[in-house]
This record gives sequence, structure tokens and C-alpha cells, in this order.
Amino acid sequence: MRYVISYDLFKRDDYQQVNSRLEEIGAQRVLFSQWILTDDETDAEVVGKRIASVLQLRSRDRLLVTCLDSSGFYVKNPMVEVR
Repeated sequence: MRYVISYDLFKRDDYQQVNSRLEEIGAQRVLFSQWILTDDETDAEVVGKRIASVLQLRSRDRLLVTCLDSSGFYVKNPMVEVR
């Protein structure tokens, strides 16, 4: 399954640390605060909780994990070629 990961960080200047953690789990950055992750898990909530833990999100930070269904997706000018 493919998942879109979007986040907002409040009162933080450690975006690079968050981005490095996403890269470590195999996510690809397609927009500044949006990533795509391919994962064997079929439950977005499980993926989201794992990502929140990996990113060490704080109480005001926001995270949205959306499962891409079989209808596919469209992206124009992504930061990387999406696998």
C-alpha cells in the first residue's frame, strides 16, 4: 500500500531531523511537508501511529496519513520520481 504523509510542526526548527527520520523509514519527499511511503501494512491508523512515534511528534504537531487506493494518484513536479 502507498500512504501520503502530511505534517505541520509548531514552534519547532528541527524539520531536518523529521525529514531524516522519514527518509530512514523509506518515505519519499514529494512536497515540502508531504511524503509518500510504501508499506506492507494495510491500516492507515497503524502506519500513522508508527510514524508519529518515529517522528517524535509533540502535542500541537499535526499529522495526516492517507492511504492511496487502487485508483492511483497524480503529482506534478514532485521533488523526486515517485516509485
